This record gives sequence, structure tokens and C-alpha cells, in this order.
Amino acid sequence: MTHVDPNAITLREPPVVVARGWKCVLGLAQEVPMLAIQLPDDIEQRLDALVLATGRSKEATLVEAIAEYLDDLEDLAVAEHRLADIRAGRAGTTSLADLGRELGLAD
Repeated sequence: MTHVDPNAITLREPPVVVARGWKCVLGLAQEVPMLAIQLPDDIEQRLDALVLATGRSKEATLVEAIAEYLDDLEDLAVAEHRLADIRAGRAGTTSLADLGRELGLAD
């Protein structure tokens, strides 16, 4: 085991290693929440092809895809809420022409 002088290095975040559902932080192990899903064959094949083409791991690819999808769903929820407010008369709208004039972009 290699000894590391804690005064010799400065870390902003402790080093983390994740393997087989366990996360080790500075030698302390804690369980990482895991998600197991069954992918349809066509999606699994697309994922495999993308991983091969990009050189990224499946985990990194899926985490990014899920995060992007959640962003889209959150945006949709905001849009639906605002549309409901407009339809209920709690909010108004501005035409593109009026917006252009307000911003000094009109011809």
C-alpha cells in the first residue's frame, strides 16, 4: 500500500472509484444507488453501436441521455403550466411583431 502525505496534495473533491455498485471515497466504501433496466433488443443494439462509435461507456451514455430527457420533460411541464395559465386568463401573450418593437428590432 502506498502512503500519501495529505499535506503534499490539495484536492477539491475526494477521489472516487465506482465498481460493482460500490463507491469508494478516500478508502471509505458506500453503496451507490443502482438502476437495472431491461432494454428492448433494438435499443440495446443502437446503444452498443453508439458506444462503439463514440468510445464512451454505456453508463456515461445512458446517464447523459436520461439527464437530457429529464430536461426536456421539465421544459414540457413548464410550457404546459404556462399554456394552462394563458387559457385560464391568468397570463397573456405577446405577438412576435410586438416583441420585436419592444426590443427595438422592428423595421
